[in-house]
Amino acid sequence: MTIDSDSIPQQGPEQERVTRNLGEILQELRVALPGVQVLFAFLLAVPLQTRFGQINAFEKDVYFATLLCTAASAALMITPTAYHRVTFRLQQKEHLVKVANRCSIAGLIFLVLAMCGALLLVTDILFGTLAAALTAAGAALMFVILWGVIPSSRCAAGRRRSVSGPGGPDLPQGIFELRDQAGVGLAVLKHFQVSVPQINADLECDRVDLVRIQI
Repeated sequence: MTIDSDSIPQQGPEQERVTRNLGEILQELRVALPGVQVLFAFLLAVPLQTRFGQINAFEKDVYFATLLCTAASAALMITPTAYHRVTFRLQQKEHLVKVANRCSIAGLIFLVLAMCGALLLVTDILFGTLAAALTAAGAALMFVILWGVIPSSRCAAGRRRSVSGPGGPDLPQGIFELRDQAGVGLAVLKHFQVSVPQINADLECDRVDLVRIQI
């Protein structure tokens, strides 16, 4: 039995963008999850050590909070995979991208708390409370800058450029299809103001065209 290729639904630019975004999110989670799993395994093995019974009440509280944050981070980062498998073939990719993005961000927040908690626990056992507080605070500041401040500042700069891009007049608001030199659709921009030179610079390509689809 042969299948007519015309009967197979083809993805439009919007569906291609959603599929690409979902693939990027899942790839990012594959990078982050091994670290969460290693930390979780370490925390589960800690109570089996002979010295664990000698830690004070504060260290036990830090350990338990860190264990819970690690479990929450793992659960949130695995959620997109489980969601995708349960909703397979139900055309839920666009909603899945939104869910995966929120779960990934929440998972990273809990991962920061877990790693800071692990540093606090280990440093407190080795060097005391003051060194532990300074180490945990320094680690938290590093994570906030690298994982929060720098990406957020880049997003803010991108939003400012999208309102008024340098190098050419802004396009009126509407719905446009972004096409490359070969005329292949790359993305659909809805109610978006941006200049073509700025898109060329952001995509690092020689030329792209914006074709109006709808006003």
